Amino acid sequence: MANISFGYPNRSDEATLSGGSWQATLPRSNLQDRIIAHVARTADATLTSTKFDIQLAQSRSIGALALIGHNFGVLAKVRFRGADSQANLSTAPLYDSGWVDVWPAGAIPAALLEWEDDNFWLGTITAEARASYNTPFIHAFAASNQQWWRVEIDDTLNADGYVQVGRLFLSGLWSPTYNMSLGMTFAVEDRTVTEEAQGGTEFFDASGKHRVMNLALNWLDESEAYSSLLEIQRMLGVSGELLVVPDSGDSTNGFRRNMVGRLVKISPIEAYLYQKYRSTLEIKELV
Repeated sequence: MANISFGYPNRSDEATLSGGSWQATLPRSNLQDRIIAHVARTADATLTSTKFDIQLAQSRSIGALALIGHNFGVLAKVRFRGADSQANLSTAPLYDSGWVDVWPAGAIPAALLEWEDDNFWLGTITAEARASYNTPFIHAFAASNQQWWRVEIDDTLNADGYVQVGRLFLSGLWSPTYNMSLGMTFAVEDRTVTEEAQGGTEFFDASGKHRVMNLALNWLDESEAYSSLLEIQRMLGVSGELLVVPDSGDSTNGFRRNMVGRLVKISPIEAYLYQKYRSTLEIKELV
């Protein structure tokens, strides 16, 4: 089990985006809109259309990519490259993820699969189940300090005939030396309003759902407490975007737990032992 990781701040909004082929009414620039429903949509699902380059304002230490609110099919793959120039993205990248499965094999336990299921041999999520997830595709890696990045999406069999993404997230990544303490809670909150008639019949005003995490970091050293956690609180407040990867080694449930959210409140950092600090985080998914 890998320690929990946090991605911040989101550098996508400082970037200049180029490349690919995008619908005029749902342009590539929508990737830089925090409203996830304002998606960017490609003209078609060909490889030449479903890619884009990112030029940051300057070289940045990047350790995480997230594509939020996407429609990627069950066989989709993403490749992510970084370089010191746009030309070197193709010829001499300094970071290359290779092609990464969006929905990894083993996501569905074999005991839950039936012989007749179209994903029986792959163990991937079904198309029906995929449509109900707002889960971002998240790729975390050892940080690389580059100004140019390229995202390529291989989803030529997408049933919609295009790919779309609601938000681009690109950031550094911090993981504490000691993992979050036991007792973390994770839940889905449903905002549906329920009303009951006098006769007992219930009526529902269906609304969206979001995930919520509550966790404690109880074994921070001074540098982690002030140079990392305090910086998250100072830079993001309760409105800034925070990427959360509870366990980067979890390929089975990662897409169920990984999320981009915000701090619900700012909790104090407590110096409770000699050179040891602790605090709690409540994180609400952004949808």
